[in-house]
Amino acid sequence: MHRIAPHALVLAAVTLLAACTSSEPPAAGVADAATAVVDAAEATAASHPYCEAATFAEVGAVTGAQIGQVDVIAGEEMQSVDCVYVDPANIYNSLSIQIVTTELLQKAGSPWSTAVAYAEEWGRSGRAVDGLGDSAMWVDLPASLLVRRGDYVLRFSADRADLSDAAVRARFETLARQVLTRLP
Repeated sequence: MHRIAPHALVLAAVTLLAACTSSEPPAAGVADAATAVVDAAEATAASHPYCEAATFAEVGAVTGAQIGQVDVIAGEEMQSVDCVYVDPANIYNSLSIQIVTTELLQKAGSPWSTAVAYAEEWGRSGRAVDGLGDSAMWVDLPASLLVRRGDYVLRFSADRADLSDAAVRARFETLARQVLTRLP
């Protein structure tokens, strides 16, 4: 499970690009600097507790894929933590769980100050799902299952999922129930 600081990747790319475009052989210092930047980025790569709320097997049961990694997109300025579960053999067989909290919304200075306000905005014209969280709905833009419980909103989506299929929707709802039991 990895989260690499974007600035570290940019610095590594610029350093490597400069070394590769020079007509002179790269100086040992440039190569060492690039290696140090990549090593630092890997050292800061980490999972997020929210992303541990779903197992690879549970996500694979929804996507039909062999999930083998989770990429975490999170940051101080973001209003969500995005957990992207990926089949390393085919990155298009992925499923994303976006977790939005009242705390993250407020830290990011979001126009929505609470999870309730966020869910109301993004769930407008959604199709309600009974018995899931405090409220849940299937929404069209982006196509996903939106679930709110207390100060949490979770958005479950997968590019290859046929959300018009009742069996697929049932698998998403099962995953949502499993994840909700593991949130604080």
